[in-house]
Amino acid sequence: IPFWAVSNGLKHISMTPIFNSYSPGALSAAALYLPLSVLLFDRASHEGLLSVRRVGAAIALGLGVQFGVLGLGHFVG
Repeated sequence: IPFWAVSNGLKHISMTPIFNSYSPGALSAAALYLPLSVLLFDRASHEGLLSVRRVGAAIALGLGVQFGVLGLGHFVG
């Protein structure tokens, strides 16, 4: 969840300057997704849950969910 929230937040925020148009979700990403990600990573770090393998799995799952949702939106919707 933390890496999905980071990738989702960065996607929404970066789309605004890239396309010079407001990207829906940019404000909620900046106010919600990115702080939530920092909190979740901090909690996982304090509880000793972060390892290279787990971070790698989180990145793979987070990007997989992100690209899966984007793919569905482009091909189905």
